[in-house]
Amino acid sequence: MDSLIIKAAQSPRIRVADNVTDSLQNIIARIHLLRGQEATAFDINFMSCEFANELKTNFDYLTISEVNIALTNGVKGEYGKYYGLNVITFLDWIKSYVSSPERQQAIKTLQIKQITQKTEPTADEIEKIKKENLRNAWLSREQGYSYALVGTYEYLKSKGLIQVVDKIELRAEAQKRVEKKLKSKKIVDIINSVQAELNIINEAKTILAERFLDSLSHEDLNNIIK
Repeated sequence: MDSLIIKAAQSPRIRVADNVTDSLQNIIARIHLLRGQEATAFDINFMSCEFANELKTNFDYLTISEVNIALTNGVKGEYGKYYGLNVITFLDWIKSYVSSPERQQAIKTLQIKQITQKTEPTADEIEKIKKENLRNAWLSREQGYSYALVGTYEYLKSKGLIQVVDKIELRAEAQKRVEKKLKSKKIVDIINSVQAELNIINEAKTILAERFLDSLSHEDLNNIIK
């Protein structure tokens, strides 16, 4: 039973499902057959419309497949009380199904499964994120606020869009910026040479990214991120 509920719970929920009333008509007609009772097309249509409204109002987190399980088990005497085949009975079966131990366990299992099956972003998703970061970086330059640009540099470099013309000049400017930042932060201790070199390298990357972004028109940006 748990496996059936897990499968049913993964289909579209009532809040977003198409043709809910039509689906309920089929389920209710089947329930009448299981019970050995006849119902007119008018009766089935009326019950389906009323039942659909109740489900959309109070149980829109369920799926049509779950409703089918609830009514099938209900007509077999496994859920709730029986007041005749009508909307009152159907809702009682739904309530019993929602609170049933098997559904509670199935939903818990499904949640754990969804957590453990989380996948890494696809290459397309990563590319989309990087393009959005590039767009935000460009806007930051346009609007005059700070934005971390080392990642932007790495992306631009991977696309072959950044080239270093004068490494000596670049390093000198980067070192000057790092020294200025250290002084502005009133750092007294002498940082080790490895950390100092890393700071200079990252600052150089930032400078190159800034220069590239400042040279881009809005049209140029759109051509890159399209």
